[in-house]
Amino acid sequence: MATEQQAERNGAKEKASSGSTPPWAELRERLGLTGVPDELLRLALSHPSWTDEQGLPSNECNQRLEFLGDAVLGMIVSEHLYRTLPGSTEGTLTRMKSEAVKRDSLASVARRLGLSEFVLLGPQERASGGHRKPSILADCVEALIGAVYLACGLDKAREFVVTHLAERLEAREGDRYPI
Repeated sequence: MATEQQAERNGAKEKASSGSTPPWAELRERLGLTGVPDELLRLALSHPSWTDEQGLPSNECNQRLEFLGDAVLGMIVSEHLYRTLPGSTEGTLTRMKSEAVKRDSLASVARRLGLSEFVLLGPQERASGGHRKPSILADCVEALIGAVYLACGLDKAREFVVTHLAERLEAREGDRYPI
């Protein structure tokens, strides 16, 4: 009974009741994030609509981790572009960074990683398709990057970002879009 209640809280009742791996362990394994604890994964994927519905304080949603993850993502992408494109101008690097970290790029990463099945949403947000909204998915990616940074440090966060944004980061200066 306790396992079923926990699965409901995690927004993945069907997975847990089918006898598969608990949701956070499955996500951790899928993403190779062995050092990120359940609580940080839950926090990274908790939309404000879910925390409101649960009666939790506002700092229990993913917005603070999203704030941190946005900064970490920007720094990692900037450093990567700086190092891999030594002949590029500041303007070119800025455009490439903007393209790599924009909402649609991050939402695409979230879809590829299957994050939508783990996002915790309030009932109305889920009913309105919130688990498919690019803004919510992008926010979850940024929050997840923040969680990786807090739990595992900058090197693991860098590895996560470069691995999952590789297509966006492998562009060359002459490319219109780094994809």
